[in-house]
Amino acid sequence: PMMLYASRQPKKVRPMAKYLAAKIIHEIPRYPNGTQTVDIGVQAFDKLLQGCHSILSSFVESYLNVLERLLESRVEYYQVLGTGSVRPHAAPSCPTVLRCSL
Repeated sequence: PMMLYASRQPKKVRPMAKYLAAKIIHEIPRYPNGTQTVDIGVQAFDKLLQGCHSILSSFVESYLNVLERLLESRVEYYQVLGTGSVRPHAAPSCPTVLRCSL
């Protein structure tokens, strides 16, 4: 449903991504209570990245803000979640050394 909505309402993707990012960022310090919300939110961003290349600029800033918070977290689970989210989206033209270090 989210992918269909994003493709039909591209102007609404930016506010949707900002809301999703704010919700995830709010839940990160609440570990372990906020883990489910963070997992689902990161999965939602991953789906957007996989299917909405034409409107990537609408939500990439929010996605990167979430990744920054995950990677800066002291919780190893969130650090792994952040790196796991980045790795599948590394460009094939990106040198292997850089993709492996993500």
